[in-house]
Amino acid sequence: MTIHVMLKNPSNLHRAVKPCPMVLTSEPHNLRELITACVDACITAYRERAKESQNPTPLSDEEFAGMEALGKFAFGVHYTDREIDPAKAAATALQAVEDGLVRIFHGEEELTEPDAPLTLPKGATLTFIRLTFLTGRMW
Repeated sequence: MTIHVMLKNPSNLHRAVKPCPMVLTSEPHNLRELITACVDACITAYRERAKESQNPTPLSDEEFAGMEALGKFAFGVHYTDREIDPAKAAATALQAVEDGLVRIFHGEEELTEPDAPLTLPKGATLTFIRLTFLTGRMW
């Protein structure tokens, strides 16, 4: 099943959020399964990028210009060989949603109940918002 996740591209100077496709291995029936499927898709993409980084290629002019505009040069090299535990990653993501650190929206509706029935049409658009707490003193 393919869904679209609204992502902010850090190299985008207009601060626009664009939908990016994410392929899920199974159709989720509740929020808990949706989070687990999204985590699995992200882990799979991470592992593919790690395999590609074993044989890095030189930067093209377009890649170089994009990184120059962003102000950060990355060469796609993974410096760790640690394996990711999918169950632990899914539990951490679910805990972040339950604690209110991450909010998930389907259209204008916020998804909050982990075990409530969920039906997503093919090509559904989801928005994940990670809340960041600002710290500091008022005085």
